[in-house]
Amino acid sequence: MVLFGSVARNEAEEYSDLDLIIVISDGEAREAILADVARLEILYHMAIEPVILSGADLLDNLRSSGAGIAYGLAEGFQVLVDKTGGLGRVLLERTREIRRSHVFLEEERLWVRAE
Repeated sequence: MVLFGSVARNEAEEYSDLDLIIVISDGEAREAILADVARLEILYHMAIEPVILSGADLLDNLRSSGAGIAYGLAEGFQVLVDKTGGLGRVLLERTREIRRSHVFLEEERLWVRAE
């Protein structure tokens, strides 16, 4: 599970949502996770925006050179749960690659390729 967005960057405001990447195994029910998220939203009075992906789908997205999750993570993230340690390493490598080859335009919140 990975936290990203304004909360991970320590820029959250009163009504900021909680952006999470939740990696599931094959066969794990997305509906059950969404039901748990809904219960947490009610309990903590906070909007939670989950991105639920299989490990393979997350890796495909991270490898993509186009717009994707990796660019949002490059602004800042925190790995909350990583049972094998592999997720954190992959995310760190990919976000470092983006930071080396791109420039972040703060006002537009956009990564552009450095020249």
